[in-house]
Amino acid sequence: MGVRDTDGMLAVPAGPFLMGTPQDKLELAYELCRAANPEPTACNREKLLAHHRNETPQREVSLSAFSIGRTEVTNADYERCVRAGGCTPPDLERCIFFVDGKHVRGGTLDAAQARPGSPVVCVSWEQAAAFCRHAGGALPTEADAELSGLAA
Repeated sequence: MGVRDTDGMLAVPAGPFLMGTPQDKLELAYELCRAANPEPTACNREKLLAHHRNETPQREVSLSAFSIGRTEVTNADYERCVRAGGCTPPDLERCIFFVDGKHVRGGTLDAAQARPGSPVVCVSWEQAAAFCRHAGGALPTEADAELSGLAA
């Protein structure tokens, strides 16, 4: 029994799956970094392992059945929630933008990001959770996201 697509939602059946990253894959990531970077200080094994410490050890996790949206929430979807009073507008002043090769706080969306059909950006975890509640759902757990492919 696999994932089913129903009305824009993916129905994921209950069952076990392997969550996390095996230690040997993290070691491989470190070796690949070293091979790709001639600068000896570009790759730091301890920092890499510390950054991914919550991913190990790989373990079997059992999940209840759940459904998850097949596509990302669009600007139009989110705007409907704002108009209905279930959500607050995206906070462009707190959002981080990439401008002229640098990360800067606050700015404006470019034309592609502002399209109604583009994925909504510049919302906090709390705003995303409010959207999900308004839509009758909830944000996926880490395990839900990993199993459904969102964490990849």
